[in-house]
Amino acid sequence: MRISKDRPKLSFSSEKFDCKDISIFFGSKKITRLTSGKACLYHVLKEWKATNKNIVVPYYICEDVIQIVRQQTKNLFFCDIDLTDLNISLSSLKKMSKEIKIDIVIVPSLYGNCADIINIERFCKENKIKLINDCAQCFGI
Repeated sequence: MRISKDRPKLSFSSEKFDCKDISIFFGSKKITRLTSGKACLYHVLKEWKATNKNIVVPYYICEDVIQIVRQQTKNLFFCDIDLTDLNISLSSLKKMSKEIKIDIVIVPSLYGNCADIINIERFCKENKIKLINDCAQCFGI
């Protein structure tokens, strides 16, 4: 099973790869297995010390995500969605960034529609905003 077009020689011989394989792939020794997306989001926000940080999510998002974010911070902000794909709107995100300091953006790709993640990622890098790409509902990507 080939994993990455950036690393064509890196492949795993079976569907059962372990933390060691994942560690080699990502070049990290700190790998944690979690049982759900909620647990993963919780631990990422804990690792990033999200308390008192401004986190932006789209208005249209799973209530479980909102619950996890609110456990970490009181500074939750909602962003408009793009009506063409029902995902977070980059133009709304840019407008918000002029009004508040955004620390973290959670970008879900919903209903099999991939969010404009390339342009959102570029924007986040330019503005030193941490990005969580939530692909839980993005089928076929």
